[in-house]
Amino acid sequence: MKTAKAMLVGAVLSCALFGVCAAYNLSHQPEKVLVRATAGAGATLWQMVSREMDKAGDKRDIREVLYETVKLNELKSPNLLDVGDVIIIPLEVQK
Repeated sequence: MKTAKAMLVGAVLSCALFGVCAAYNLSHQPEKVLVRATAGAGATLWQMVSREMDKAGDKRDIREVLYETVKLNELKSPNLLDVGDVIIIPLEVQK
């Protein structure tokens, strides 16, 4: 009897905690922002995206952001940036 009661209490607590955690996650969704970055001499797309992700606190995998950046900017050759090229980088920041 005690085991069944303990299991019931555990299940109720788990549901309560899950509900709180789910509400926390929903209220802390990252905000999507677009950031402009200008290529300097010798700049690579990887460096530019990495720097902007660090500044914004975007914790995603850099490869995901690179993919989105190439797609958003319609870059045919992401490895060939000229000085002064302006790149739009899609970031996610915590509210």
